[in-house]
Amino acid sequence: MTNTSLLDWQQVIACREFFDIPRAFILEPIAGLFLLFDCPFDETTDDYSGKFNVYPLQIASVDALPQDWRTITPPSVDSVGAVAIADVEFDETRRKQVRLQKLGALVAATEQTAVS
Repeated sequence: MTNTSLLDWQQVIACREFFDIPRAFILEPIAGLFLLFDCPFDETTDDYSGKFNVYPLQIASVDALPQDWRTITPPSVDSVGAVAIADVEFDETRRKQVRLQKLGALVAATEQTAVS
């Protein structure tokens, strides 16, 4: 069963490394679940990756983010998945909201990882 609210526009809590699009951003798709979407720069190709790796953040609330959240690096935990940049729809500002079809699967993978 798909949660239709996960198919709606999601507010971007924070973003960084803007190059055409944010290369890292945080969403809270459901209350208390924070996901970091990280599109790393690849030194060997001298370009950004074509996908966002997705990591759950172990924080209790937005207030728990550090003042300068750019210091957050991908957690030592494994990624719960990846999303091609082409599959992420950004709002007209490319900073405030995103929509992606795969969000429900990422939430489910995060919840499954938490149970394991």
